[in-house]
Amino acid sequence: MPIISLYFYSAHYVIVFAVNCRLYTKLNMSSNVSQIESYIRSMCTADSSQNLCTDNCTEDEFNAKFNRINHDNIELSAFHLNIRSLNANNSKLVQLLNMLDVKFDVVILSEIWKYNIQFYNNILDNYVLLSDLPVDSSIGGVAIFVSKKLRYRLCPEFNLDTNSKCKAENIWIEIEKFNQKLVFGGIYRHPAQSILEFQNNLNVTLQKLSAKRLPVMVAGDINIDLLKYSINNETQKYIDNIIKKKYMKL
Repeated sequence: MPIISLYFYSAHYVIVFAVNCRLYTKLNMSSNVSQIESYIRSMCTADSSQNLCTDNCTEDEFNAKFNRINHDNIELSAFHLNIRSLNANNSKLVQLLNMLDVKFDVVILSEIWKYNIQFYNNILDNYVLLSDLPVDSSIGGVAIFVSKKLRYRLCPEFNLDTNSKCKAENIWIEIEKFNQKLVFGGIYRHPAQSILEFQNNLNVTLQKLSAKRLPVMVAGDINIDLLKYSINNETQKYIDNIIKKKYMKL
């Protein structure tokens, strides 16, 4: 689930395509998901909630929605997928992207795993591959494919302070499009780690990002079950903290 900065909401569009962790699996909305959505919206300002539109859709439905809007008004397009091994699923990724009518500015992949990543630098034409691989495991990792049409720079100053209680891979870049700069981050947080430790480390990064006074978008797999917000105090604090810092969890 990506986190989208509230700064983005305007008359223009920010296109975000987030895929369930198994390729081609359509998400089914449950009453629990509706409850967490209602809780998050209740914490946000009225304007930000009204300007937010999210849908679960097939590839054809996405293309139909995309082709009904004015493409000149698209400020940014981003794609996120928990790919569960780029080595195993790279051909399925290419197939899925070819089925979509939009050519994304940024493609973020979480849980890329560690196998043969150097072989996949050129699987997407006209993109540059950036990656952060797990140190003491073959599982995990995050990658960002950046369109060669964009100017970008790596921002290691925003990297999370990871440790044995907070294992995470992350990449931060500053990109420029239409003379507008923004910061983009990709995160994979390993499961069964301290939520509080991760929140504290993320807070440090978010404080640094606030000082930049730029729009920010973060995508990845955080491995926190948001449906437990009503029974797990750390989960609720995590959600509340993200929203208080003017980010919205989708």
